[in-house]
Amino acid sequence: MDSEGVRWSDSAIFDLSPNGMALWYGELSPDGRYLALQLASPLGGDIQVSIVERVTGEVVQWSAQMSVTPKGSFLGWLPDGRFIFRQYNDIEIEDVPTAGILLVDPQTSQYSLLDLPVDPERGICIAGSLSLSPDGDMLAYSARGLENGARSVGIWTMHIDGSNKKEIFHIKGTIDSLSWSPNGNKIIFIYQAASNQMLPGGLWILNSDGSDAKLLADGIPNPGEQRSRPAWSPDGRYVAFAQYDQPTTRDGTYVVLALSNVYVVDTITGEITRLSSFEQREVSYPTWSQDGSFIAFVSTGREGEDTLWSEVWVTRADASQLYPVAESARWWNALLWLPPASSAEGR
Repeated sequence: MDSEGVRWSDSAIFDLSPNGMALWYGELSPDGRYLALQLASPLGGDIQVSIVERVTGEVVQWSAQMSVTPKGSFLGWLPDGRFIFRQYNDIEIEDVPTAGILLVDPQTSQYSLLDLPVDPERGICIAGSLSLSPDGDMLAYSARGLENGARSVGIWTMHIDGSNKKEIFHIKGTIDSLSWSPNGNKIIFIYQAASNQMLPGGLWILNSDGSDAKLLADGIPNPGEQRSRPAWSPDGRYVAFAQYDQPTTRDGTYVVLALSNVYVVDTITGEITRLSSFEQREVSYPTWSQDGSFIAFVSTGREGEDTLWSEVWVTRADASQLYPVAESARWWNALLWLPPASSAEGR
């Protein structure tokens, strides 16, 4: 099927790059009918969300009720078919502030602004990384501030209706890539004591009530970028992530790769398993199959100063197999495993 640049197959993995746009993220709706596709220019600029009908490829015009075409990021589906959207327009959308978090019904284009906490004593005025709980009832997100001139950050939770707002964790530094576990018991995030996102971060985990925070792995590349985000296994026990194998330095070339490989950590025992052994390559977008047996990822190398080549690889989660499946990948395009289209709405 090919519609609006979407390419996929029933076997699972697809990429998307219409009009030079890259796929940063994709998520199937709870009923399997729609795909939410987060698109962006690889060189920066426009960021937008397309909602695509899974079987027909038709693009849903979900923003018809808004006064301007919204630009922003997709943050997760609710069980009832609504989704959370962070808008980035410089022009406000009918009293919605820039970087406001919206709850959107794609069928009616109706939306409402989520009321997130503000702590004036720390200068907190905007939510950072955000994750929706698997049951769609709770939000977890980071909120930045300053304490005695030093950057600090808290992890907050609240019900989707705005009730029971509370800070469950607080630390000096920055937090990115918040992600709620599939069973709702844990939250992972990437923490940096320094504010420079080019420096490696640490993969941390805590209970969903904020207790028992601990480090799982060090050396996580550029946590502010989508392609470096760690990924939960479907059963919520394991996390796949990219990790530096050697420091990345700027050598005057146009493209700087995070020289890395893909790993899996057992969140109960803390055991880390290395799944690839590339040299002078960057791995990105680790993505689990629905049954938790396989992980797909993009492996990118460089020829000359600014020539990149990328491949899609698949590995078994137990490291028993590793093999390429495509040579035409793009460095900046995410991967997504999909069930057969016939499973959507019984078709």
